[in-house]
Formats: sequence, C-alpha cells, structure tokens
Amino acid sequence: MIYRNWRRDSLGRSTSFLFSFNLLFAAFLTAVCFFAATSGWAEPARTLPGHVPEVVGRLRPLSDLAARTNLQLAVGLPLRNKTALTNLIEALYNPANPKFHHYLTTAQFTEQFGPTKEDYQKVADYMTSHGLKVTGTHPNRVVLDVTGAVADVEKAFHVRLRVYRHPTEQRNFFAPDTNPWVEASVPVLDVMGLDNYILPHPMDLRRGMTNG
Repeated sequence: MIYRNWRRDSLGRSTSFLFSFNLLFAAFLTAVCFFAATSGWAEPARTLPGHVPEVVGRLRPLSDLAARTNLQLAVGLPLRNKTALTNLIEALYNPANPKFHHYLTTAQFTEQFGPTKEDYQKVADYMTSHGLKVTGTHPNRVVLDVTGAVADVEKAFHVRLRVYRHPTEQRNFFAPDTNPWVEASVPVLDVMGLDNYILPHPMDLRRGMTNG
C-alpha cells in the first residue's frame, strides 16, 4: 500500500513536471522565433541611398500612387574588382602606359568587371519572386529591366510610393518617401524608375544649331 501510494505520487509529480517543462519549452521556442524575426538573426538588409528627391521632405503627399499603376524599372548591379578597374582606367588614359587606349571589348569588360551570371540570376529570381516581370537583359549584366504593378514594386523594395505636387512644374509627380532596401545577399546597387520628379527632355537641336 505504501509503495503504491509512493508510486502514484511519483508519477503525478513526473507528469506535472513534464507538462510544466513542455509549456516552458514551447514558450522558449516562441521567444526564439520572435527574436529571430525582429533581431539580427534575420537576414540583414541593405539600404539603397539616393532614391528620394530632396524636395520630398518639404512637400505634403497628395495621395498614394495607385496600386495597379504599372512601372518600368531599370535595376542596376554593382561592378566587381573596383580597384583593378580604377587602375585600368588610369592606364587607358596615360600615354606612358602600354595599355594607353587599348580598350576592352564588351565581353572582356564583363568577364573582368561585370556582375557574375550567378548574381544576375539571383537578382532576376528576387524580382520574379516578388511579382515583377523581367522584360530585358543586357550582355554586360549591369542592368536588368523589369516591370510590375506599384503594389508589387512596393513589396519588393519596401517603399511607399506617394504622389506630390511638383514645386516648379504644372504637374504631379510620384516618389518614394523612404529609400528602398533589399536583403543584403541580393546584389542590387540602384533602381531607376521609382520616381518621375525629373522627366527626360529631348535635346533642342534648333537651339544647338543657333548656339553653334
């Protein structure tokens, strides 16, 4: 009888201990997941500076850019071997250097300094995984052309595109209110097309002829 009571008490304490341990372990896992999602355990991000027109900080947005608006973007990738490239440029324009005016072909430049095929594909995969469509590639792999709806662009680059009244022209323009960012492992240097604050203007040939 004493043994049975002792065994029953022991089993009860063991069951209670295991139940408490499981609760604590579950709480620990929840805390770990939360910490990983909100701390340095998550993949670090890399901000792409220079994408917010300076004037935006002095303007009040009129609205958000319509989510279904389609944008055409040119995504730039960084060059490799920048020190060697700087040395090559100096040599190309130094008359005393044997490499003076010995320019590289596109294939040679790409092989030595252009983004790798793997990096180019990584950027393309990132864009398509966020709902954007690749519309153009280039032999030197420095630029990737993509298109997509504003909603997908905002998710891909973690921005909010707003509409503003242009301070000097009779029109509205759109621009992000913060600089875009991507995961650090995605080799993106620049994104052209996130704003239309400055519109391209064709060269005035008549003015050029007059000035000549």
